[in-house]
Amino acid sequence: VDLAANYARANAASTDSLNVTDLSFLGSNLFASTKNAGMFVSADTGKHWAAFNSGLSESNINKIVVTGSTLFIISSTNKLYQSNGFSWTSIQGGLSGGAVPTSLVAYGNNFLLGTLGNGIYKKAKSATTWVAANTGLSNQNVSSVTANGNKIFAGTNGSGVFISDTATISWSTVTIPSISHTSIMGLDGSKVQAMASLGSYVFASYKGGLLTTTDNGT
Repeated sequence: VDLAANYARANAASTDSLNVTDLSFLGSNLFASTKNAGMFVSADTGKHWAAFNSGLSESNINKIVVTGSTLFIISSTNKLYQSNGFSWTSIQGGLSGGAVPTSLVAYGNNFLLGTLGNGIYKKAKSATTWVAANTGLSNQNVSSVTANGNKIFAGTNGSGVFISDTATISWSTVTIPSISHTSIMGLDGSKVQAMASLGSYVFASYKGGLLTTTDNGT
């Protein structure tokens, strides 16, 4: 690819290349999830692919999440798997049977997991079991999570953004200002679609608008 001027097929040995659901780099390795054949990995930016399914019990994968140096995937049945570099491990321990994972972020020696309907879970990087962390979280439909320094953030579907210290997780709301054109169009800024952080900036997006803060939501 030359800045999208010229494209070439990059499907060699990918047996479900017409049903790719997500793509993500971890280091120099490119990972692809598919609907029918699980996961593939390429070490040469897509010229050649190899199946990467050891440990997987299902082949329909919806989403790849890279956080820090760790790779997670979410299956079509909302099961969560973590890569150890050579195979996949199911990490459902502690999660409600109906939990729908949406997003993950690493902070310190922990991972934070957002879910629709069951709020927030956390686990130590070395652990295999999740623990609910919903104190103060009045809306447990969490669409996205991110971290910035000693603060963690949860974007929700209907209640905007919540913030907590990392040391003791206790959530409080952050006021999301309206963007004029989105209000005119009837778009709801309380329904956060995605969150991210870069340097001192924390971003929250919703349909029609993008907001950022450099003072942790103040």
